Amino acid sequence: MRNRQVADVLREIADLLEILGPEAAKAPAYRRAAQALENLPRDVDEVRREGRLGDVPGIGPRLLRKVEEILDTGTCAALERLRRQVPAGVLELLQVPGVGPRTAGILFRQLGVASLEDLERAARAGRIRELPGFGARREQAILRGLLFVQESGRRFLLSWGISRAQEVLAAVRGLPGVVRAEAAGSLRRRCQTVGDLDIVVAAERPAEIAERLARLPGAEEVLAAGEARVSVRLAIGMRVDFLVVPPPSFAAALVHFTGSPAHNVRLRALARARGCRLNEYGLFPLEEGESPRGDGRPMYPESEESLYRWLGLSFIPPELREDAGEIEAAAAGRLPVLLELGDIRGDLHVHTQWSDGLDSITAMAEAARALGYEYMAVSDHSQSLAVARGLDVGRLREQWD
Repeated sequence: MRNRQVADVLREIADLLEILGPEAAKAPAYRRAAQALENLPRDVDEVRREGRLGDVPGIGPRLLRKVEEILDTGTCAALERLRRQVPAGVLELLQVPGVGPRTAGILFRQLGVASLEDLERAARAGRIRELPGFGARREQAILRGLLFVQESGRRFLLSWGISRAQEVLAAVRGLPGVVRAEAAGSLRRRCQTVGDLDIVVAAERPAEIAERLARLPGAEEVLAAGEARVSVRLAIGMRVDFLVVPPPSFAAALVHFTGSPAHNVRLRALARARGCRLNEYGLFPLEEGESPRGDGRPMYPESEESLYRWLGLSFIPPELREDAGEIEAAAAGRLPVLLELGDIRGDLHVHTQWSDGLDSITAMAEAARALGYEYMAVSDHSQSLAVARGLDVGRLREQWD
């Protein structure tokens, strides 16, 4: 998690540099360093202790000093200096689709937009379209993006949620006594945005693990703590809800915490029709003498597949568990085949070292071939984006060669 935290500080510096303008040309270096730290297969603290932090691509002597300062203090003087020059509300503009640091800087410097409220007033008053390079169409696109942010509330893009879930899961799986841990909820259903993270944990002694989860690195605040359920808030504001169950209950818990509320209601109704109560711990008889096994005892499905099979359904992939017809389709054996990563035949948007990428065209092509791709389109920036080392005509012809 430290790698991500240091990278976040470097990215905030890059954002602020672009917002302020005069030193925007330095921003790509900070972004490259942030990406390099995120890509490190090891903890950044270990690399530092070995004295090899300067060997990380993109981290020269100046950035090395800043990274070490961040590791020691959690921040750095450069970031604090930039923060004093930019109101906190300006960074909130970056939540709006289509508003990056450069756009936010123009809006801030030329129109005084320093909050989401300022942005809405400027857009509705038609002031944004008057800026060079904007126009009415872009103004309307910004307004639509702003309305999306307002309607979705404090939610995070799926990609952001997946990254955070991977970090949390790595920490949880490293705890002694944890048998298994998986992300559930809207993230496992691959919704476009997620409001919080749901993590299901299997452990022989749930109460002990729950106590350790409340002290997990990266948890800024404990919102609730019990013997089976723990809720914490990460520094970025995202809430993480943990459910800790004995290993035999893991499959039932994963089903319960993955499906939408409407999907779970349908599953419980199917269980009741078979004389059982379904919850996050397993299947239990509704009346004495009835049971899933026919012997009066509860049943703890060994897998999600076996639970769905007992309910008379074919296995429903997490992405479909929304009560949008998947129950009927599973009962009739008519579920669609979902796209898998292996179905992707190529990539139409990659950057290389010629602009703001980190690898050569050859390295990118070899990586694409290793993935089984048939094609790859290099889309390095043009000279219109100088801060990203955009190619002019001369360098573009060199790249062709």
